[in-house]
Amino acid sequence: MKQLTLLVLSLGITVTSFAANASDQSDSQALASARAKMDVELALAPVKTANDLTNYMAAHRDGSAFDQLSPLNKELFLRSLTFDNHGLSSFNYAALSGLKPAQVYQVLGIFGMQSMTTDTLQRNGVRTNATGITPLLEPLKGYRCAGGHTCMTDDTAACTSNC
Repeated sequence: MKQLTLLVLSLGITVTSFAANASDQSDSQALASARAKMDVELALAPVKTANDLTNYMAAHRDGSAFDQLSPLNKELFLRSLTFDNHGLSSFNYAALSGLKPAQVYQVLGIFGMQSMTTDTLQRNGVRTNATGITPLLEPLKGYRCAGGHTCMTDDTAACTSNC
């Protein structure tokens, strides 16, 4: 009976250990998948630099996703954008308030940052569960990119994973 108890306990520990390992692997696979998706989004983004933004604005004078912003918020948002060698590194998330989730998705999609849509909206107090848009990697809100992989405090900014 003692041997059976030890065998059962041993099996229990093995199963528990296997389940924990599977969960860790599942989490790391999900994160790797999310990062791969974001890499594709960034690669396909039309704007990765300040020069790209200038060209994009010139090519879209007749309309773009930015036109969904109020004139003041559009100016605040565009002036807040910072780029580094990986793309958009920070932006003013408060300037996106008032937009619907799909509109924020379109604006951030210009920079390959559409995966941050839900979290950006939640920071602005908008509930987005019904949209089906879910964040993969979240920006660090309340900070802006200071360069060199360093984020500095800024109440209205969001520092991205590109910083």
